[in-house]
Amino acid sequence: SLVASRTTLTGLKQPIQLTATATDDSTLAASAYQWSCLNCGDASFSSTQGHQVVWTAPTTPGTYTLQVSVSDGVNAAV
Repeated sequence: SLVASRTTLTGLKQPIQLTATATDDSTLAASAYQWSCLNCGDASFSSTQGHQVVWTAPTTPGTYTLQVSVSDGVNAAV
């Protein structure tokens, strides 16, 4: 599952906390989670790894798609 602290921003460079939860028989390392955003200009993540990150929106208004990929190192990433 994926939870965002909010889904609409009212200004530029606003932060959003993102939390991804994956179910696995073992505890997943931070490196199991890979965050990305295509064509996001000067947007940034607090980290591109980990189940919880902060994404700071870019200075250009628009609609952006954020992605998180999770892998347990055995099965294909989802």
